[in-house]
Amino acid sequence: MFLINATGGEPTQLTHGAWTEMIPRIWSADGKTIYARGRKTAGLDPYNIWAVSVADGSAQLLSDFRSRSKQPYDLSSDGKQFYFLLWETAGDLWVAELSSGK
Repeated sequence: MFLINATGGEPTQLTHGAWTEMIPRIWSADGKTIYARGRKTAGLDPYNIWAVSVADGSAQLLSDFRSRSKQPYDLSSDGKQFYFLLWETAGDLWVAELSSGK
């Protein structure tokens, strides 16, 4: 994942290592975290939801559903919960605490 200033300049790489895909979706209100859909290995590994630090690119796993597809959708207005879509054949909106991922 890369960041680039809206006024231009050189991109800054945030994530490093074995990521095969990282699709940013939501910025935290304070601008310190990007919530993204991604996976760390190639193949049939499922996508999960990650919180990526803008400061250092570290990534915290927020979901760990092995057999389902998921996508971050939104954050609660107080920033304590995240909403995400989880589906196998049809999408359902779920909510989880950011502090625990549950």
